[in-house]
Amino acid sequence: MDITINYQQEQAEIKIEDTNIYILVSDKPNAIVLGMDTNQDWKIENRGSIPGWITVGLNSGHSGKASISINIAENENYDDREGQILFSGKKVQKTVTIHQQQKNVLYSKTEFILAPQKGLQVVVVVNSSVKYGLNGNIPDWIKTIPETKGLSIDRFSLSIGPNSGQHARSARLTFAGEGIAHDVVVVQAGENPLLDVFENDEIRLSCLPETFDLVDKHPFSLSIQDAGWLKIEKADEMSFVWAVTADENKLADSRMTILVAQNLNGEGEKQISVSQEETSRATIRIYTSAEEMAAPLIEGQKPVYTILWGDGTESVSPKPGEVHRFSVSGEKIVTCTTVNVSAIEISEMTGISNIDLKEWLKQ
Repeated sequence: MDITINYQQEQAEIKIEDTNIYILVSDKPNAIVLGMDTNQDWKIENRGSIPGWITVGLNSGHSGKASISINIAENENYDDREGQILFSGKKVQKTVTIHQQQKNVLYSKTEFILAPQKGLQVVVVVNSSVKYGLNGNIPDWIKTIPETKGLSIDRFSLSIGPNSGQHARSARLTFAGEGIAHDVVVVQAGENPLLDVFENDEIRLSCLPETFDLVDKHPFSLSIQDAGWLKIEKADEMSFVWAVTADENKLADSRMTILVAQNLNGEGEKQISVSQEETSRATIRIYTSAEEMAAPLIEGQKPVYTILWGDGTESVSPKPGEVHRFSVSGEKIVTCTTVNVSAIEISEMTGISNIDLKEWLKQ
């Protein structure tokens, strides 16, 4: 009894030892053809005990030539497996052993990490059946302590340092080995407010200049309808973060435009309405003949104000109570121009003859 081997789809590794045949295949589905050439009738002796992942096209045959197809199912387990087919004639037996390799796997439930500006300690759990490593250029603001093994569940500790920059930043960590890989994207907030682009339908801004960052766990493009007061720029090389800057609105009317975010993986588009409030500037005039004056206490949402002291000097948002000594004598007109102010408190009234609130009360 002679058996010849032909293979299809996969380059199976074949070893012939004495009268037996050993076939090594990968974890993928395989189709193998055994060529039979014998001068006697034959049958498969152990057909009831052949593993279910091996399917044999013929169970018996007569003398002469025959082709026997063998289909091997994909190995979805994380261990190698082996099965045997025993061909027998009148006085001859030949064993074909099929050894299928384990499934190669490398994955983690962690795909995206959003870190605050101050930094973060996080653990990434990696499941693997292959030897692997952390590849690529890891930025210096991410420190790792990997423990790599063959068949394991590993815990990678990541230390994400503080981000002192204005914009958010991103990095892609790639765990790779034996032809398979898993990516983990890390995005860390900067000083700007950080908003999820696909979770916000509307963004409302004050009249003041403002910059914020838009982020998503997938790379995306960002475009804007015609609006000269709003500017966009890509804040990272991989398009996970976009910076949006609004100019100050000095107009008496609010304004609005549309941002269009397009997922670069083709998974959807998002339109975001961005509106900006009308100007809320108002002016307070204080008439004083004092030699010095403490800066008023200003309250409000992101309050901004400028003081013209009436002696040729100016202060921008001074600390409440900060004392200014006038360089001229006599009555001065101290002018406070305010934005987003809800309350103003003057702690020292000595020397003040009048406070003009007409324009401030209009806001």
